[in-house]
Amino acid sequence: METYKDDQQTIYDFIELHKNLLENYKKEKEGVYPIVEIPNDSTYEYSEDAYSYLELNYQLKNGKKISRVYSNHRLNDVKMPNKLDKKLSLTEEEILNQMPEKYVSGISIYRDFMEFDIYRDIDEKEVKSLLKALKKDVSAQGVSNKSGKDDFYIDICYEDSSYTYSINCQFYIPDTYVNTIQVIKENNLYYSEYGWLESNTYPEVDPEEAEKILKNQPARTIYFKVPDSWNKDAEIKCMLFNEEWNCFYTALDSNLANCEKVSDDVWKYEIPDVTDGKTYQTEAAEGFTSVMFYQPSEEEFHFSGRIDLNGAGNMLVLGNKKKNRNVSDYYKAQYAYEWTTYHE
Repeated sequence: METYKDDQQTIYDFIELHKNLLENYKKEKEGVYPIVEIPNDSTYEYSEDAYSYLELNYQLKNGKKISRVYSNHRLNDVKMPNKLDKKLSLTEEEILNQMPEKYVSGISIYRDFMEFDIYRDIDEKEVKSLLKALKKDVSAQGVSNKSGKDDFYIDICYEDSSYTYSINCQFYIPDTYVNTIQVIKENNLYYSEYGWLESNTYPEVDPEEAEKILKNQPARTIYFKVPDSWNKDAEIKCMLFNEEWNCFYTALDSNLANCEKVSDDVWKYEIPDVTDGKTYQTEAAEGFTSVMFYQPSEEEFHFSGRIDLNGAGNMLVLGNKKKNRNVSDYYKAQYAYEWTTYHE
C-alpha cells in the first residue's frame, strides 16, 4: 500500500470509487444508508462475504482513522476507475518484485501434487535465497505457463503484521529457471514420494505400544512376491490399514512394519495380534482389512498401494501397474493383483 499512499491520481480514483459505491447503496436503500459495524471474529472472517469485499481506509482531517467495508453483491455493479483497476490488478511478477520480503509469511513448493512449506520465521535464509533466485530467473525470462521435467511450482503468500491482509503469487518453474531449481535442490525444498508419504501418514499406535504388540503371537502370516520392476536387493516393509478408521495403524518404517526375507524374491509379514482385552484394540484388529507393501527409498519409491486381505491364499502377487497411479493414491491399489498360496 505504501506504493499508492502519496499518489494523487490514486487518491482521486479511490474517491470516485467511493462515490460509485455510495450510489449503489442509495439505489438499494432508497436514500437510507446503513452503517453497520462488522464483527471482528471468525464468523465474519470465514463467511462467504469475506472472499468478496473491498475495504477503504481513510485518515480524516482531525487525525482520526475510519474504515468502511463493502461486500458481496454490492461490488458486482460498481464502476471501477480504469487506472485504479489496472493498479489493483497486479501481475504475478509485479507482486514478486514490489512486495517487500519482510511480508512473506510462507512459501509452498509443489512437485507434482506434493506440497513442501517453508516459513519466514524459521527459514529466513532459505526464503531470501529462493526469492533472489526466482526474481533473477523471472526478470531474465519472464513468467512461464508450465513447469519443467521436475514439475516444480511455487506459491508465495504475503501478509501484513496483523495477518489481516494477504496476497499470493504463483509461478511455474521451467527447466530454464536454473537459479531457482538450484536453490530448491541444494536446500532439499521438496518432498520425494517416500518423504511425502512419511509426512502424510498418521498411525494410530505410538512407539511404546508398538513394542508391546511385537511381543504378541502373530494373528496371521502373509507373504509378498517382489515384482521384477522393484529392486530385488532392497528391504520390503508392510503397513497395516484400518478400514473403519480410514488410516494406517502402523507407522511408516516402525518395527511393526518389518518383514522377513524367506527366499530370493519372497518376504514374510506377520500381522500382529493387538487384541488384549480392550474393546478398542479388538475393534482395531477386526478393522485390519488391508495392507501396503513398500520399499523405503528416497530415490525410486516402490509401493503396492492399499491391498485388500480378503483374497484367497496367503501370498500377494502384483500384476501390471495401473495407469496414472501415484503416491497420493496410496489408499488404492497401485497394481492389479492376486492372492496365491505360498509353500515354504
